[in-house]
Amino acid sequence: METDKILVLNSGPAEHLCTNLRQILERSTDLNVKVEQRSLLETLSGGFFCGEISNAIAHFRPRVIFLVLAGKNSDQVNAALTFLRAESMDIPIFAVLEASAPEEIMGLLQIGVEDFITPPLKPVDILPRLWRTLERTRTEDPLTQALKARLGLQQFVGESQAFLAAIKIIPLIARSDANVLITGETGTGKELSARAVHYLSGRSSQPFVPLNCGAIPLELVENELFGHQRGAFTGASGAQPGLFHEATGGTLFLDEIDSMPLFAQVKLLRFLQDREYRPLGAAKMLHGDVRVVAATNADVEEAVKAGKLRQDLYYRLSTITLQLPPLRERRDDIPLLARYFLSPQSPPGSLCVPRISRQVPFKNLCCTTGREMCANLSM
Repeated sequence: METDKILVLNSGPAEHLCTNLRQILERSTDLNVKVEQRSLLETLSGGFFCGEISNAIAHFRPRVIFLVLAGKNSDQVNAALTFLRAESMDIPIFAVLEASAPEEIMGLLQIGVEDFITPPLKPVDILPRLWRTLERTRTEDPLTQALKARLGLQQFVGESQAFLAAIKIIPLIARSDANVLITGETGTGKELSARAVHYLSGRSSQPFVPLNCGAIPLELVENELFGHQRGAFTGASGAQPGLFHEATGGTLFLDEIDSMPLFAQVKLLRFLQDREYRPLGAAKMLHGDVRVVAATNADVEEAVKAGKLRQDLYYRLSTITLQLPPLRERRDDIPLLARYFLSPQSPPGSLCVPRISRQVPFKNLCCTTGREMCANLSM
C-alpha cells in the first residue's frame, strides 16, 4: 500500500490537538500514512517565518497538510492560510479551528482550504474526509476537476449578479464535507443546488438520496430515515434499511427540514454529533458515513422561534449556509429561463425552438420562481 505523507503544522498553543491528531492518523488501520509535525512561528509583525515551512514542504512533499489554528483570531487564521496557500498551491489543506460563523467558514474556503475540522477531534470526522481527499488527488488531474465543475453547474440558468453570487460558491461548499443548510423560496433551485454540491464533491461516486420531510407521515419518519429490524413492530416480518444506510458514503438531502417532527429532529441531531444512529428495534448503534444537506423555504429564525425547528439542530445544520435568490431579485434572467423552459417543447430532432414574442413584458412579470414563470408563459 502506498504511503501518504501528512504534514501537521501547529500555529499556536494547541500542542494537545496536534498530539491527538497525530494519534488518530497514525493509528488508523485503513490508511497508510507518515506524519511529520512542524511549528508555524508567528513574527512580531503578525507574519510568519516561511523558511522552515517552505523547506519542510519541499523536502517532505506532503500529500495533505493539516493546519492547527485553534486559539487564533480570524485575522491570524486568514494570514496563516494565505501564507500557506502561497507556499503550496496544489496541496489540500485541512484547517483545524474552533467553531466559527458560516461567513467565516466561507472565507476560509475562498482562501483555498480543502475542508475544516473543529474540536473535539474524532476519527469518524477526520479519516473519511482524508481518505476521500487522498483518493481524489490520486485519480483526478486538474483537467478532470475543471470538467466536473463545469458539468456540475451546467443545469443552472442565469447571468444576473444575484444568481451568480450564490452559484459561484457551490464548488467551494462541495470541497468541504460539512453540513449545509440551503434556504430560498419554493422553486429557487434548492434541490438542484444540493445535487451540484454532491456531484462536485468527493462523494460523487456514491448515492445522492433526497427526502421531502413534509411528505412523510409522522409515524413513518423514523422508520424512513433509520430503518428497522425484524420484529421491531407489528408487521415487521423482515429488516429494512433506512435512507441513512442507503446514502452510505454519499449525501442525504433533507428538504423542508422544518417539517420534520421534533422527535425525529432529536435523532437527527444525535447523528450529526456522533455519526451514529439506531434502527428501530436494533440493540446496537450503527455508524453512518453520510453528508447531510438540508433545505427549507421558511424563515429559519422564525421557525426556530415558533418551535418548528430545534435551535441546536439549526446550529448543527448551518455550518455552511447557501441563500438562493427568488426570481423577482434576478429579473434579467427571465428571458434566459423562458427559452430554457420552452426548448423541450420542440419536436424531437427539430432545429426549430419556439420563439418568445417581443410583446411578452418580461420586466413586468411578477414571478417569484421559475415554476411560476413557466406557468405564466403557458397561459
